[in-house]
Amino acid sequence: MAKHRGMGSVRQRGSSWVIDYYFNGHRVRRKINVQSQREAIEELKRVQSEIHQRVHLPREDKLCWPELVEMVKNEYELKQRRSLETMQLRVKHLEGFFEHYRAVDIQPDAVQRYQRQRIAEKASPATVNRETSCLHHMLVLAQRLNRLSRVPRFERLAGERVREGFLSFADFDGILKQLQAAWRRHFIEFAFLTGWRVGRVRQLEWKQIFLNDSPAWIKTGSESGSTKQTGCDLPLTGRLLEIIHERQQHRRLDCPFVFHQNGQPVGDLRKSWGRACKLAGFPRILLHDFRRSIARNLTSLGTPMPVIMARCGWKTTSTFLRYRINSFSDQLGANDALDGARAQAQETDAPHVSPLSHEGN
Repeated sequence: MAKHRGMGSVRQRGSSWVIDYYFNGHRVRRKINVQSQREAIEELKRVQSEIHQRVHLPREDKLCWPELVEMVKNEYELKQRRSLETMQLRVKHLEGFFEHYRAVDIQPDAVQRYQRQRIAEKASPATVNRETSCLHHMLVLAQRLNRLSRVPRFERLAGERVREGFLSFADFDGILKQLQAAWRRHFIEFAFLTGWRVGRVRQLEWKQIFLNDSPAWIKTGSESGSTKQTGCDLPLTGRLLEIIHERQQHRRLDCPFVFHQNGQPVGDLRKSWGRACKLAGFPRILLHDFRRSIARNLTSLGTPMPVIMARCGWKTTSTFLRYRINSFSDQLGANDALDGARAQAQETDAPHVSPLSHEGN
């Protein structure tokens, strides 16, 4: 056992190393994941530094995987995040590897082994990156709750394929005609015009809609029963209002949802939508591509970015820019704008020669 005055001691127990020190008058013995005595001493010095800075968490080594999962689930439920099911699916994949890990042992080398395992299971780089981002969020949340002192940085996998699918108004109308059932057309057209996620459209209830107001509107906030409008609520005019009126004709007292199939919640529409795309002569377009479409189409029409973000539920500019993709035609338009502005300037502005261009000055 190596003792260090005023610091504590380090000792080797089998193939592991243990640091021994006092905190607030209590003796703490903690197993650490290092390979040598020198690394153990460095860890002990780091602990003493945290104690002096009053940021030390002596029981962080007791934080295990089940508690991390409980923390992130509680956060999603408290904040009413719509991606709860997606998070749970990612946690399920992570759990198969990290189930018996302590939080302090989830280090970059362990994450790298997880990434290799998932790639071997034929998971795409994008999927693995979403899963490791979820893991990083779990550790960050533990740090915010003062259960973890440090959060390691994980490297993302390269080769992620970024989807750039979108539909113009004419393309969408061509596909929409191929859908037979009225409830499918209403559902898909509403999703395209609002830019909402499919799950959000599926959960829309009549109690959120106020048709007697002028204009009619949809309460999109968490307090759907409130009659007070906010800036993020959706007004109902034009085609959106027509869709809601058409849905009124199919309203059922035993079903709270605006969009339903014979009183049952709308299920998976990917197969019927894919068939309509094929009949219209289009490649595979995802329903989620509607969100890219609304961002691009509204931007082209001059709609301010904050309005689009509020409509689609995006909270950060980076998220908006990820959906507002640029196409080849956008670059053609930029060329035309430059040529037009330059030609106009040549017609209206007198020639100007900078004094710096004369030699001898």
